[in-house]
Amino acid sequence: MDRLLGRGHTAVHTFRLGSWSYPTTSNVAVLRAAFEAAGGFREDIRAGEDADLSYRLRAAGWTIERRESASVIHSSRPTLYSFLAQKLVHGAGGGWLNRQYPGCLPARRRPGLVWWGARTAVRGLIAAVRSRDRDRALWALFEPVEVLAWEFGRSLPNERPLTPGVWRRALRDLCGGPGTPRI
Repeated sequence: MDRLLGRGHTAVHTFRLGSWSYPTTSNVAVLRAAFEAAGGFREDIRAGEDADLSYRLRAAGWTIERRESASVIHSSRPTLYSFLAQKLVHGAGGGWLNRQYPGCLPARRRPGLVWWGARTAVRGLIAAVRSRDRDRALWALFEPVEVLAWEFGRSLPNERPLTPGVWRRALRDLCGGPGTPRI
């Protein structure tokens, strides 16, 4: 599974987001003065704190640069369940970020998302069969599930700690209760 999951989220991806680019904090160095000026990491959110810190650093006048020679290796989640749970949490962070910084991580259109996943899986499986590539076949099935988990995670609360009140509020928002915007 590590070999399959190694194709996912990377710092290369997060630096292709134009003015919303950010380093993943699994491998980042920040000047102490800059870190303190921006207020450090937020402790009240579960995910997205790396992008949030980057956006606040830029707003405070600091620049962010990518160092190609810096590298780090992390082990993937050992099971599909734990990996998808991680994607749901990251999606919650992405949704929170887009509400705090509109336009930074816009959602994909949900009505077409499942259809996109099915088409992507079928196209990938056909290509895998033609090339007789088992890894490609696994990725064809896995990639849509990963994206769906991240996108649906956007509707989950990103607050820390996760109390029953936080969950009730999230469910109310999802159901479109009185005076609440749909997420």
